[in-house]
Amino acid sequence: MENSSQSHPAKTHAFAHLRPEAYCSLLHPQDGFGLPSILVKSHDGNTSGKTVELDHLVAMLPVYQDATSYLSLNRFHGSRGNNKVAALNALYVDLDFYNIEKLRRMNCSEVRAAFLSHLSRKSVPAPNLFLNSGRGLSAIWLIDSLPPGGRSRWKAAMQALLRLCAPFGADKCCSDEARVFRLPGSLNEKSNTEVAALLGSSERFCFDALSDAIFRSVGRPTREEFNCRRLGKTGNQTSNPNGREMPVGLSPAARFALILSDLEAIRGHFGDRIPEGMRNTWLHLYATCLTHLHDVVDIEGQIAETARQATPDLPHQEVAAIQTQAQAKTLHPDKRYYFRGSTIAAMLGVSDDLARDLGLKQVMSEKLRTAGRSKQRTANRRSKGVVAREDYLAANSSSQEKPWEALGISRATYYRRKKQNKLPRHSKSVRQVCLRLQGHHGDQGTDPNFGEGRNIALCLSGTPLCEGARQTKA
Repeated sequence: MENSSQSHPAKTHAFAHLRPEAYCSLLHPQDGFGLPSILVKSHDGNTSGKTVELDHLVAMLPVYQDATSYLSLNRFHGSRGNNKVAALNALYVDLDFYNIEKLRRMNCSEVRAAFLSHLSRKSVPAPNLFLNSGRGLSAIWLIDSLPPGGRSRWKAAMQALLRLCAPFGADKCCSDEARVFRLPGSLNEKSNTEVAALLGSSERFCFDALSDAIFRSVGRPTREEFNCRRLGKTGNQTSNPNGREMPVGLSPAARFALILSDLEAIRGHFGDRIPEGMRNTWLHLYATCLTHLHDVVDIEGQIAETARQATPDLPHQEVAAIQTQAQAKTLHPDKRYYFRGSTIAAMLGVSDDLARDLGLKQVMSEKLRTAGRSKQRTANRRSKGVVAREDYLAANSSSQEKPWEALGISRATYYRRKKQNKLPRHSKSVRQVCLRLQGHHGDQGTDPNFGEGRNIALCLSGTPLCEGARQTKA
């Protein structure tokens, strides 16, 4: 099956009936963490639920199908519950389209087609599975399993998905981790219809890519954009101390424009001709960038001209294949390739030293990108007047000299009096006197004059002495 990108499987509108055994195995792989949960409603109305091994679930399917049975979408440790989640396995919506006036007269096939068209217009990939329960319709997107620590991100994606699917009667209550859907092959007692599962693609989605597509469809920021906003980065670009522009929260078009510039810089490094061994890869990446730009009129012609100049020895059939693929991606934006800058650097063998020398803005390793961001954050802090730690400690050495000990007061009292401007003017001299006096007297248990240095320090600091101390002083 063709992949439309590194993150999304190819979107297809052809859905075929799926056997219940295959549905269970696809939803809950053998190597997954935790166990699926089955909920069975008996004829007298009582319900019982338990987590079971996949082998047991498949073996007992005929029994479960004879009753009103439900299967969890996620997996659990022990009993099914939101606080017992072992792995988040899918995103899903329950479409009660019969509650929508304009959809009420449609059958499930018509609603499914309209729903897929709606997702396509919003640039959200089609779900892997549909469940036809006899009344409504359920859509399931399979994802690479998330650990329980990803629940907050999963919930945010679920809320955005409900908003996206609201025109089709998405049930707002169907958004918890412990949700169960009817088991395919069982009978919906309300409509007297057998539940059927339809499969479009068996390839799981990368959660980050899928959730970003859902967030964009409802006008919410992607994860990267949200992090940039949270860090207070309001502009699209900020200045770097070395003079380069560090992109922040760029759109795909802007990011691939920078990647295109980096590819041209790499080409210039090799004397305007890409060496053998990386010609096909470089031209493929170049064509990928063009598919993301909005001002490219003749993409096949531009690829041909670039191949003539940069990769003249590349066989014509390889250039033609890249042209055909790029033209197809341009006509179907949802199938375009997406590459990280670090992935491109690895594909072309771009070292950190070369990336620095060429001043690349996107094609670099994650290590180099992280270092650049760290320098940028430091520069931003300095521009806002935040002093470096070593400079602060050089100007504020109290934490190292501990003058409160010489004054015989606590650290908190010292800083409180310092704020009130009630400290002696020559606190260092006081400390030196106290240290000399304390050095000439014994410990508290044997020397009757112990504490004389402390009393002198207290006197110099303006602290009143107790009655015993006044007598000693006299």
